[in-house]
Parts: sequence; structure tokens; C-alpha cells
Amino acid sequence: MSQKVFEQIWKQLRAKKATYKDFLERVTIKQLRGIKNLTVDFNFPVTVVAGINASGKSTVLFACAYQAAFG
Repeated sequence: MSQKVFEQIWKQLRAKKATYKDFLERVTIKQLRGIKNLTVDFNFPVTVVAGINASGKSTVLFACAYQAAFG
């Protein structure tokens, strides 16, 4: 895929952000499991949570689910 085509698709995806009402932009975690203080920004339209085993990926996802459910 050429750079120009990729940039065009990326801009189209970014433009769709306004149509998603329930988009999580940021989560802040304090004193949860092994995380003392962490803020994660989610850049629309693609966010990947990746890391080695036991690095806190599931904790970040748990915090996202909690924030989405309870604000």
C-alpha cells in the first residue's frame, strides 16, 4: 500500500471519530494491582495494548472496562 493511500484511509478513519459517542480517550490508573500511577491515551482509530507477560496489559483493560461502566 502506498503512503498516499495509507494517509487517505487514515484520514477517513479519523474523521469517523465524531460519529462514535462512546469512545474512551484516556484512562488513569492509580494504585491498581502493580500499577502505582499511569495515564494511557487512546488514539483513534487504532490502539494496541502490547507488552511482555505480567507487564500490566490486563490491568489496563480492566481499568478501561471499569471506567466505561462506572465513569
